[in-house]
Amino acid sequence: MGTVKAPPAPPGPEEAPAARRRSPWRWVWVVVRVGLVAGLGYLVAEYFVSNTAELSGAASFLAGAHWDWIAAAAVAEIVSDLAFAQLPRRLLIAGGVRTGLGTMAAITLASNSMTVSLPGGGAFAAVFSYRQFRRRRADEALSAWTLVAMTLLTALTLSLLVVAGIAVAGGSGPVGGLLPYVPLLLAIPAVLVLILLRPQWVASVVVPILRWGTRVTHLDRFDLVAAVNMFVGQLEAVTPHIGDWIAGFGWAAMNWLADCLCLVLAFTAVGAAVPWQGLLVAYGAAQVAANLPITPGGLGVVEGSLTIALVAYGGSTASTVAAVLIYRILSFWIAVPLGWALWGGIRLDARRHPVAEPGIIEEVEHEEGER
Repeated sequence: MGTVKAPPAPPGPEEAPAARRRSPWRWVWVVVRVGLVAGLGYLVAEYFVSNTAELSGAASFLAGAHWDWIAAAAVAEIVSDLAFAQLPRRLLIAGGVRTGLGTMAAITLASNSMTVSLPGGGAFAAVFSYRQFRRRRADEALSAWTLVAMTLLTALTLSLLVVAGIAVAGGSGPVGGLLPYVPLLLAIPAVLVLILLRPQWVASVVVPILRWGTRVTHLDRFDLVAAVNMFVGQLEAVTPHIGDWIAGFGWAAMNWLADCLCLVLAFTAVGAAVPWQGLLVAYGAAQVAANLPITPGGLGVVEGSLTIALVAYGGSTASTVAAVLIYRILSFWIAVPLGWALWGGIRLDARRHPVAEPGIIEEVEHEEGER
């Protein structure tokens, strides 16, 4: 499952001309993305072409896959999805709003499908999730806080997973050179924890630096100080207990670990040995790649990077390709159309049973009228 981002504030009338002036940069980014995709595609293709003999055996591994282990991998992926749904549900409970697990699972699956399918899908998914939280009686502050806290917790647990993977991989393999930097890499989760628990402390350090940078560079076009203060305000809108944070951390970690278990069981399904030494670091790197805005859902990037990294740590090319393909079918190819189907069901239910809460109906009708 992917992460979601806090919904951006809609541009005001005075910001629209500025957005139009910046439009050429969007084309630059499109060119950069195409170049990155082409470069990655070339590297992956070059690697696989040089291993044609081993790749020809991938089909035989798939043909001989054990369906009972594939079913077990599917169960692990379902557990991952439910853990990812339980994360925002638990955060909303910290703010006094309770929702059913099934309802939240439908929202998170639909949101994830939007994230991996649409250009700029993270923004659409965040707005969608925000509206669904509001429909379920969460106020504006709690809805925004849930999205921000959810994003930070998923990033925190993934960064810890990557650090653990580098430590387990040791000094050998592609990431061997990063082992001395593990203490430095731990600064990333440490900062995320500080942001979650004491956001005002972060603002007290970041805001003076931003103000100084604005004075020196004279770049006052973007009010970064206001953006930081709004971000801190969202995190301070709800005051959860330490138990709420621990529960949220646990569900975020279970999401990644169950998804990684799906990959492990995919190896077992094709009768291949799991390259344990590089498993966590390869999986963590692939998840980071999946969240980069290069291809939808990391399509091609995840498959290629995950396969290459696992082969580098001892997996055979043919069996690794087969295992990664099974894993991606269960975690991506099945989940995306299912999420869109759930999105359609949620939209249909919203039209049939509008929520009679002040401000919600007017807000939704106004946005739908604009579309």
